[in-house]
Amino acid sequence: MSLYRLEDGYKRQAAKRSGKFVLGDPSKGATKHLAENYVMVSDEAEAARLIKEKGFSLWVDPLPIKRHKRPGLVRNGLYRDGLRLT
Repeated sequence: MSLYRLEDGYKRQAAKRSGKFVLGDPSKGATKHLAENYVMVSDEAEAARLIKEKGFSLWVDPLPIKRHKRPGLVRNGLYRDGLRLT
């Protein structure tokens, strides 16, 4: 199973910290990207539920082919095992 963002035909895998998915809470508005507002989830199914039902964003790894240098917090184009979440 995997959470990822599909971007220009490439998969940007979910970024993890200490083995947990890192999410952005929409209730935090413009500060959801700050470390103190991260929502850490160890279960992939729970992360997918929060994204789909509650509007959370997901930190995804950089895409080397596009020369991204760091993970990005994204809301659109998210998939879980080929099924579109957003």
